Amino acid sequence: QPISEYQNCGPVSSRFQFTTSSTMTSTTDPQFIRSATVNPNPALSGSPAVLSVEMKRQEPLTITIFDVYGTEVFRESEIGQSGTHQIALPGNLPAGTYMVRIMDKEGKSLLRKWSIIQ
Repeated sequence: QPISEYQNCGPVSSRFQFTTSSTMTSTTDPQFIRSATVNPNPALSGSPAVLSVEMKRQEPLTITIFDVYGTEVFRESEIGQSGTHQIALPGNLPAGTYMVRIMDKEGKSLLRKWSIIQ
């Protein structure tokens, strides 16, 4: 039986509750992306990391990073080039787990988990 607002695992905490848009939970990957990886993963705190996106064609991208609480900690928009496109990720984030969202102009998105360790 599915968990609902009437039958759940425990009390709901307003402190850790957040709402996402439909683009964050999209099941339709952008068709122009062949692959996307974050390197290194895990990264050392204070060290640079790179998001590599293999693209079929030139398209506008929005890269957004969220922490485990759903708080946006980084956003960058740019035109991704055909082939391998590399985006420098911030090296100043504290240790933790993050979700990197790659979104196209239609709102279709792809998510990658990224960890930073001390």
